[in-house]
Amino acid sequence: MFKYSINLAWSEEDTCYVATVAEFSGLSAFGESPEEAVKEAKIAVKGFLKVYKEDGCPIPEPNTLKSFGGQTRLRLPKNLPGTLNQKAQKEGIY
Repeated sequence: MFKYSINLAWSEEDTCYVATVAEFSGLSAFGESPEEAVKEAKIAVKGFLKVYKEDGCPIPEPNTLKSFGGQTRLRLPKNLPGTLNQKAQKEGIY
C-alpha cells in the first residue's frame, strides 16, 4: 500500500501534469494525464526507497492526518478588535 502524499498540479511550462511527493524533496514525476503523473510518482518513490535503503539513509515517515480539538486561541492587542470594528463600519461590513 502506498502511504506517501502526492501533490498534483498542471504545468503550463511543461504542458503536462506534475506530481510531487512532499516527503521526498526534489522528487517530481510528469504525465499527460493526472493518473499517469501519479503512476510515475509512485514508481519514482520506489526508486528513491531502494536507493535510500542501499545507502543507509533514513526513510521518511509518511505524512498523516492529525486530529485537532477544534479550538484556536489567539492573543491579540487589546485595541485590535475595536480598530477592526471601526474599519468594518466604514466599509459597510456588519
